[in-house]
Amino acid sequence: MNSYNKNPIPTKKETRHLHVWEICENDYLCFDSATCSVYSSTNISSFKSLINQPNTVQPSNTYSPLKHNFTKNYHPAQFVFCLTDACNLNCEYCYQGEYHGDNREGALKIEDALKNVDILAKSKRKGVKTIIFFGGEPLLEKGLLKEIVLYCEKEHPNVKWAFSMTTNGTLLDEDIFNFIKKRNFSIMVSLDGPPGSGLVKTSKETIENIRIAEELAPNTISSIRVTLGPKKPPDLISLVDFFENLGIKRIYVALASLGTVGTKSLYNWSSAKDLWISEFNRYSDYCISFFIKNKRFPYFMPFAKAFKMYLTGEIFEHYNPYIPCGIYRGMVAVGQDGNYYPCHRFVGMKSAIIGYDLFSESYSKFVSDKLNQYGNRDVKCKSCWCNPLCHGGCPHDCVDNNMEFKSELTDDYCDIVRSLYENMFKIIYKIMGNKKLLLQKGIIREQDNCFRLSSEGE
Repeated sequence: MNSYNKNPIPTKKETRHLHVWEICENDYLCFDSATCSVYSSTNISSFKSLINQPNTVQPSNTYSPLKHNFTKNYHPAQFVFCLTDACNLNCEYCYQGEYHGDNREGALKIEDALKNVDILAKSKRKGVKTIIFFGGEPLLEKGLLKEIVLYCEKEHPNVKWAFSMTTNGTLLDEDIFNFIKKRNFSIMVSLDGPPGSGLVKTSKETIENIRIAEELAPNTISSIRVTLGPKKPPDLISLVDFFENLGIKRIYVALASLGTVGTKSLYNWSSAKDLWISEFNRYSDYCISFFIKNKRFPYFMPFAKAFKMYLTGEIFEHYNPYIPCGIYRGMVAVGQDGNYYPCHRFVGMKSAIIGYDLFSESYSKFVSDKLNQYGNRDVKCKSCWCNPLCHGGCPHDCVDNNMEFKSELTDDYCDIVRSLYENMFKIIYKIMGNKKLLLQKGIIREQDNCFRLSSEGE
């Protein structure tokens, strides 16, 4: 039996699950949720020895509650300014109208924006202070965006600022490129694929503006966000050439939101679940051959982040059993109404409004209570082997209308997520099975008793 993680997470007295599956004939993998380690064997019975390893617990359906405490006041380091809830597109998977409906709040008031710039500037969190511009489509309020950035520079020149924006890319122009290229300003463009791919966001204007950006303001478009919906999956391999030609190296791939909080009514993954799982299986085989040939992942890779975390050992350095993102932990969204929300997904949800001074002990206690509530939800996630990896999914999809973390994701959605992680581990197994070749090619290196990606391979 071979292990592909030599520095496992220290085992805690929590539920342990051993998930075993066959990746090809007489070739098995086992994921140990107690240590986040993955093992391989040609004999399925060999995994039974894991149960008797020191410092581990027997597989069980019981669950010991986690407890997280903040020991000092919790200060934000990042504000998401939701400049407007209006948009020039109408994407079917967008959650923006979920709370607003026809009652739009309009644009963020300049006085609310500048007040919060002052608040962020005074935060005692060390390092860079980040402002993310979000929407709707933030470039519908381009003048407001510029005014906020200029105010940061004029009134707080000693603060190290970083700015970013998530946009559909259709309104990018020479004026905005000239403005941001002089600053620490990055752009994430939401684009799902080329026209004719059957995906949702496939704007020709966006594709052209990405190419123009590389001429006028190189490297300002730092990443692309791809959202995959529950319809019949596209040919994922055919998307590789498209994204390779765009030249943007950081591409984040996500499954579409489940939709309305509490009811999960927007998307139903059941009709195409088996097709998606089959397509991810096919694509993982392609990624293995691509990696061996090119010494890197394809830019478009649904499991790239998790894969890299394992190969670099990052998962052991940043493992967090509570929540899968920055919600409540250094990131706060400012809605168009001027209120604070846990993140941009909750803007407009009245029960999600944060009514605390962000520098107060009361806020720190509130955050601690919310993290513990999420981590200790009495849902089926606790009996799932994948829970240490996905943490139960996006917090927005796991709350009820009273902002209580009680809901859970659908079985079909979770089956697809689990298939993603199974394929990630299959890639690890196939690649680490060629350690000698990879070391010779310089794709991986051995360091700190772990095999890690070399700098060229990252």
